[in-house]
Amino acid sequence: MSALSFLSARPMCLLCMGQAIRDDLAQTSRLSYTQLRGKKKAARKPTTINVKLLKDIKGYGRKGSIVPVAPGLFRNTWFPRGRAEYISTLQVAKPKEIIAERDFTFGLEQDDTRQAAEPAKEPMGLVERARSVAARTNIVSPERASQILDSKLPSQIIFYRVPINEPEPELSPSEIAAQQRRDASPAAAILAAASPSVNPRTPDVQKIFGSVTTADMAEVIKAMLETDDEGARVVIGAEDISILGEDGADSGIEGDRLKALGKFQVEVRVRGAESVLRTVSVRAQQAPPAAT
Repeated sequence: MSALSFLSARPMCLLCMGQAIRDDLAQTSRLSYTQLRGKKKAARKPTTINVKLLKDIKGYGRKGSIVPVAPGLFRNTWFPRGRAEYISTLQVAKPKEIIAERDFTFGLEQDDTRQAAEPAKEPMGLVERARSVAARTNIVSPERASQILDSKLPSQIIFYRVPINEPEPELSPSEIAAQQRRDASPAAAILAAASPSVNPRTPDVQKIFGSVTTADMAEVIKAMLETDDEGARVVIGAEDISILGEDGADSGIEGDRLKALGKFQVEVRVRGAESVLRTVSVRAQQAPPAAT
């Protein structure tokens, strides 16, 4: 019984009349929504398209066959590489009579026959496997890489950096008084010059601008090895180089970088072979003149 017939049957208050009208409108809207969902389902597009193969494709068919394929695979892979093409109405007399069928077994029978004809290979040991990998990747063996590094690298690898000129520390009052006494007495000045200095003011570590990192060392070592055909195949990275010594401001070593002038021992590791020890020398470089 609809809301309008219910209103005509008996008198009602305004509140009841509004509720009845809202219920009637809700039923009408639910019917319209159901019809719209049915229209959307009927408008779905096909999931495959028929194409003509220009080459033999394993799992699909021979050249010239017409097979169904996903539109994305054809558009992004097959068509740009010239493996298939669209089928136009000019290529066939009756397009409606085309039967597109995919041959899932095409090309698989030959692979099965070839695998059955090949004899079973015995599993390789660790040494044979390492040699096989080295031959495929064109990389020298660890033992040979260690020999190349030991023969091709010089005893010292030199880097140049600009030193930091730190100001001299100020003298204490007692040191100033002693200096004045030496200046006033010629005999005291001669004695002070002849005696060794107990507290030298020259710093033990000369700091530099920037640093020398293990990555810098690896790049220099690669450049040294590139002149040799066999040495160019040795793989060396920053992770294969270690700086020997304790970290600290007094030593000039900060993790994987050098921050001072001097000579430092480094270790070049080769996985599976002996490491190579070399000396890295950081020398002073003349600072560029200041711009005026």
